[in-house]
Amino acid sequence: MAHHSRHPLTTPLDREALLSRANNLLDAGEYFLALDLLLPALDILTDDPLIHQITARALIRVGSERRAAALLQPLNLNNSGDEETVGLLARIYKNIWLQSGEMSDARRARDAYLQGGSGGGYYTTINAATLSLIIGDAQNAKQLARQAIDFCHRQLPTAPANEQFWIHATLGEAYILLGEPKAAIAAYQTAKGIAARRYSMIVSSLQQLQLMANNGINIPDTLFDLLKPPTIVVFSGHMIDQPDRATPRFPASMESAVTAAIDAALERLDVRIGYVSAACGGDIIFAEQLLKRGGEVNIILPFHLQDFIRVSVAFAGESWVARLQQLLAKVKVRYATQEKYLNDNLLFAYTNRMIFGFAQLRAEMISTRPQLLALADLTSERAAGGTLDFMQQWPYRDRLEVISLTALRPATAPLKPRPTPPSHTPDLGTNALTNQRVIKAMLFADFVGFSRLREEQTPIFIDQMIAKVSAAVAADTPENSYLNTWGDAIFAVMESATQLAQFALSLKDAVSTYQQMTDQETRIGIRIALHAGPVFHMRDHFTGKMNYYGHHVNRTARLEPVTEGGSVFTTEPFAALLAAEQAGSATPAFKCEYIGTLSFAKNFGDEPVYAIHRSPPPLSP
Repeated sequence: MAHHSRHPLTTPLDREALLSRANNLLDAGEYFLALDLLLPALDILTDDPLIHQITARALIRVGSERRAAALLQPLNLNNSGDEETVGLLARIYKNIWLQSGEMSDARRARDAYLQGGSGGGYYTTINAATLSLIIGDAQNAKQLARQAIDFCHRQLPTAPANEQFWIHATLGEAYILLGEPKAAIAAYQTAKGIAARRYSMIVSSLQQLQLMANNGINIPDTLFDLLKPPTIVVFSGHMIDQPDRATPRFPASMESAVTAAIDAALERLDVRIGYVSAACGGDIIFAEQLLKRGGEVNIILPFHLQDFIRVSVAFAGESWVARLQQLLAKVKVRYATQEKYLNDNLLFAYTNRMIFGFAQLRAEMISTRPQLLALADLTSERAAGGTLDFMQQWPYRDRLEVISLTALRPATAPLKPRPTPPSHTPDLGTNALTNQRVIKAMLFADFVGFSRLREEQTPIFIDQMIAKVSAAVAADTPENSYLNTWGDAIFAVMESATQLAQFALSLKDAVSTYQQMTDQETRIGIRIALHAGPVFHMRDHFTGKMNYYGHHVNRTARLEPVTEGGSVFTTEPFAALLAAEQAGSATPAFKCEYIGTLSFAKNFGDEPVYAIHRSPPPLSP
């Protein structure tokens, strides 16, 4: 791919800094950010095996085994037996076995690990040992486990700090294979202390233990408690009361009590990672308290910052605005949309879905599920996009905790209802519009090779290929969908990310099927781009028909030209929305594979992009 943004990598010092930063991101479970650094570097350091290896490791972590194998196979041919390269290829074979469940695939992975371990590598040796036991070769398993312990003790005195975790985790796994649980627990305790907040390291060991347990190897329960993933919490809470609120809910006088309650919940849940918006009141308090505890805070704002400050912060006083600005300087900030508010309250509901979707994507990467912590007055009226609405939509009912504002009130001054204020219209500035936006999932597609058709081939393309493809996707086209075509382009709009993902993959498959039936001269492919966001649904005054307009329609169109032929690429908001829609499903239909940060067409900026695939079928029990 040649769409990555320019990478500032010009000197050996830059390379060392890149590797250090990428390794730190991988250790923290930030695989996507690591790939943002590494993928562009491949175009510059084309012959650097270490860059290829660490990039392949990151790709494997996000499920891109085919791309990882393409990087590793040339290295293996040029430097046969290199432990890191062989070990990563063996990891890919292991993942193939996890998909197929076939012992022949497990044996191939074991044999590949044996090749890497022949030079004294503890990592490949311990994997060969565990897979040996799984395929029924217990004698070799114990022998290899002892070899792994010997290799670990040889390397531990001189191992760098970041490698010591893997050495102690390997010792723990080897002791399990040898039936020595106390020694295993002690080794994993040491490993966890070394890892600290580098969550991906701990989760990797946890996943390996779960794999062993699923294949009949006895694992002490203590280890699952010791290595549990970090707690990811989504927070939603009421704002400080507006000055003219008729019935007090969260008056400023309750701030101390709310802060204490949130801090206690963070301690009780052992929260390490948080996803939240940033309105005055509960949101800002949650973010501040999590930062004080050394946690990671991710803020998602619903619309343009200045509009957000005016609508959701400034009414509570300048001190809250200052607190928000201090937060934004310290944490990672995303936007559900960067456009103006325009009095569209649906943007708050959409932001709730984005907050949950981003948290869900992160949770899937570290093998856990997010928890919702809500600061709520359960006697309040439920409003779309509010905290009570967020609670109602939450899919994990066993992972929902509520801090009750009602319960906190006895500790504060008595509250008296205020007179109902006169109704007023919010000041929307000069950009107020009467046409309200709607949240939609959008597709732009383009037929690759259409411009090469001769004039006399155009009717054949329309009457044969387009006819067959449209018939093939008809069953995956909901009745309320919007479809439009011009030339070789397709524009589709649907209600949900799940609907559009199904349609997009069916469209890709239909074109691929037809492509195989044509001669090489007239082969036509397709590239498909997906995005989701708020758009205007308005009448086209030339045609008299309804159409969709706005920044997010344009954003979808700008992704399509940089999409690879035969692929379905999505923006990060679409991936988050899809993750939110599939949450709670035992068998999600789709998975998103991170591609990297791409430069959109027509100077539309650089953004994270994913490829979407159907999820593999679950393994038979």
